[in-house]
Amino acid sequence: MAEVLAQEEIDALLKNTSSEDQKEEEREADKETAYLYDFKHPNRVTKDQLRNLRTIHESFSRMLATYLTTLLRTIVDVNLLSVDQVTFLEFTMAMSNPGCIWVFKLEEYEGKGIIEVSPDLILLTIERLFGGEGKQSGETRSLSIIEQNVASKIIERCLSIYDEAWAKATPVETKLVSFEMNPQFAQVAPPSETAVVMFLEIKVHNTTFPMNICFPYYVLDPIIQKLTANSWLGFSVMQKTGEDKQKAVDSVKNLEVTITVNLGHTALSVQELLNLEIDDVLVLDTKIDKPFKVIIGEKERFYANVGREGKKLAIRIESVISNDEDEEPEAQAIEE
Repeated sequence: MAEVLAQEEIDALLKNTSSEDQKEEEREADKETAYLYDFKHPNRVTKDQLRNLRTIHESFSRMLATYLTTLLRTIVDVNLLSVDQVTFLEFTMAMSNPGCIWVFKLEEYEGKGIIEVSPDLILLTIERLFGGEGKQSGETRSLSIIEQNVASKIIERCLSIYDEAWAKATPVETKLVSFEMNPQFAQVAPPSETAVVMFLEIKVHNTTFPMNICFPYYVLDPIIQKLTANSWLGFSVMQKTGEDKQKAVDSVKNLEVTITVNLGHTALSVQELLNLEIDDVLVLDTKIDKPFKVIIGEKERFYANVGREGKKLAIRIESVISNDEDEEPEAQAIEE
């Protein structure tokens, strides 16, 4: 006959079972919180320093977006994706070949850095500067000597903007050293050296292009050591100066706009259009004593009278078209 357990024995068994289940859950939780750590390549940049680098390069992203928008005459967005620590070998292996790689140095510090830009973006920019539409060709190729010179001028301007972004925290002066298409020729540090890489993305015409800035740790270390709390306090409250505003105004002044004078309209049938001959006169719907509308871009901005300046046709601005008022009263005021 089977032995029947007492209630106290049953409770003891259930308690032991619950304890074993709880211990198993705790062991599983410990496994989830564990993570791998490579003691051969430890993280040498602290979280505070990474946060400071992110702040500087976010400022650089905004300034670079303004410059590229003016250069390409289209909307350009630049975003900082991440600031990571990798070995220099891992960074070089991830670079494209052929690529667009510029080596630069820091004037007051020992060592060099690398700025890598997508070749597709460089080719798009050069085509735009040479009068093209700035469309992707669909194939990545090496740059010609002329294209290298043009692209290097653009990168020099980008580096000057980079210096301005750093200047709000600590003075840095960069200088372009060389251009390389093969990553093997851009060795600025030993393969096992820790490198700090800023990964950015540039968006043009709904297309994203990568851009990376790399510093060996021994180059960046003496610079980030100078980033004190006081310097960041001044950086956070810094306001735009009159010089910054004037630079923005000057960059806008260089933009070209299309100005059109609307002389009037007329309607013809297809038969009348086919019968047109030399010296035929077309009657427009605009009266000769009425001012003409001046269109800038796609918007009507001014009223003007048509005349002649020397041997060329010209217009004289008479008044501004107000968006808050009807056009008829404006026209009547001009006639008076």
